[in-house]
Amino acid sequence: MVNIGKSVVIKGELSGSEDLTIEGHVEGRIDLKDNVLTIGPNGKIKAEVFAKAVVVLGEVTGNVAASVQGGVPEPASWMLMITGFGALGGVARRRRRHLSLAG
Repeated sequence: MVNIGKSVVIKGELSGSEDLTIEGHVEGRIDLKDNVLTIGPNGKIKAEVFAKAVVVLGEVTGNVAASVQGGVPEPASWMLMITGFGALGGVARRRRRHLSLAG
């Protein structure tokens, strides 16, 4: 893991083979196709970004391409998951009540 501090300014092409966190300013191109790029809260990026995954906590202007997409499920997935947990809870509660009446 490499860190670029908030006082660092880079103009040009940035490439590497390690995960990278940027707190400073980068303008140009960032190429980390096999690694994770994290743009910290103080990071300001004006660049074309290519990385395995990108975490943005700061500011990014430009195109971002990540090969791994993850993150936040769709609202329908959340509803299905919450409904499933509710059903499991109801079954467990009914089962516990049934067992205590039998015993």
